[in-house]
Amino acid sequence: MLHALDESEQICDTCGSQMVRVGEEFVRTEVQFIPAKLKVIDHYRETYECRSCRKKGKTHMEKAPVPYPPVMHFLALASTIAWLIHQKFKLGIPLYRQEKEWRSMGLALSRSTISNWLLAVYRDWLQYIVSRLKKELLNQKYLHIDETHVQVMNEPGRKNTTDSYIWVYCSIKNAGNPVRYFEYQPGRGGKYPKEFLKDYTGYIHTDAPVSSMDSGSLFVVASLTREMIAICYNNYAFHEEVVDDHIRQFFCMTHNPYFFREISYNRLPDYECVSFFEIKKDTKNQTSITECQDEDTVAGWSYQPFSSEKYL
Repeated sequence: MLHALDESEQICDTCGSQMVRVGEEFVRTEVQFIPAKLKVIDHYRETYECRSCRKKGKTHMEKAPVPYPPVMHFLALASTIAWLIHQKFKLGIPLYRQEKEWRSMGLALSRSTISNWLLAVYRDWLQYIVSRLKKELLNQKYLHIDETHVQVMNEPGRKNTTDSYIWVYCSIKNAGNPVRYFEYQPGRGGKYPKEFLKDYTGYIHTDAPVSSMDSGSLFVVASLTREMIAICYNNYAFHEEVVDDHIRQFFCMTHNPYFFREISYNRLPDYECVSFFEIKKDTKNQTSITECQDEDTVAGWSYQPFSSEKYL
């Protein structure tokens, strides 16, 4: 926006002469908010008739082509669908709140209608993109995996209070083509990621909720961890017989002292290829790593500085 003097003000106060513009200067930047508005578009098409054929007793008529909508028999244009998806999945705005916003703009749009639109768009268009994203994700060498519980209402055969889960599979930070893939499952059992990753051959980083487990569950997880350590040990190249398993290296990080004791207590003689480290972060947000020595597994540990060269 350019601000100028009115023509009547472009007179010199000293001598009364007409002043001439000699330049401009930047003053400030402002951001203006323009509220969204709805625009109703009615589509018509013209019909054409051949009058020569008509005079000869024949009929020939043609209609102008009309672009197909994103979903047949729906009011929504592509821009409307894109905004609904952005609000629901990017901003996390529930459909009942979107319903109120549409009503405030003059359109009585129910949440069930919005839901039907989103489902139809996925069915007709987006499922093919999702399939391509999954293929790209499983071609990457490193993945992060986690799951979080979600409550689903009116799900057939399940109570509303029953926990369901969203499994998240995502690329690492430095991936060339980052992908985040969300998959709904009714449980958190290992069969779900096993099915999703059945053709995957890379490396996986995940966690286990050991810190919140009871003693029985903690013992089971610790036993499985020791079993994985044994698998890794038997798969080392210096052994004559290699176990038929894909696990070659296993890292386990925990802040639960009981779980740590289940893994390490009086078991160091069995671990010929295991190292323990203590990771600390000080008040200046500086992280240090110290290797633990097995001088006394009962009374405590002795420490020495961590050296990465030893493990390269």
